[in-house]
Amino acid sequence: MSRLRLANLLMVNIITLVLLLAPTFVIATKVYAESQPANIDDQVRQIAKDLKCLVCENESVADSPSPLAADMRETIKEKLLAGETPEQIKAYFVQQYGEQILLTPPKEGFGLLVWSWPILAIIICGIALFFAMNKWVRRKSVSIIESSNHVSDTEIEDAEILQEIKDRRVSELW
Repeated sequence: MSRLRLANLLMVNIITLVLLLAPTFVIATKVYAESQPANIDDQVRQIAKDLKCLVCENESVADSPSPLAADMRETIKEKLLAGETPEQIKAYFVQQYGEQILLTPPKEGFGLLVWSWPILAIIICGIALFFAMNKWVRRKSVSIIESSNHVSDTEIEDAEILQEIKDRRVSELW
């Protein structure tokens, strides 16, 4: 191959690579820019959204008009200008006011119970529903057998014995 043709092929490959990777760089830059607050006031608001106003009921420090919330926002701004991270600032407020200052409970200790309660409730309701439906189906099958005119007493006893065996198998599974 001639040098000119080899150079052209190399140039085409480089241009193709740049065109394929350019959208990735643009998207990555945009995502990074969106995750970083543009200025100090945005950073203050982002941290204040995670803190609960102690004066207002169920309102964040960012949204509260109370003087205490204004003081807390000013403290957040001072700490950010001093170079502290958002985690350090939240830890400061937790140390000052306790964990009730956090708008969302921590996912550890007692807070873990708050986060896991909906899942536990669904599981408990599912188990209760399973046993209730199992009992309902069992009663219905026994009543159908008893209501037939041409069924003998031994057939009813056999059906009840079979149902007891099924019940024991189900209870052994649980």
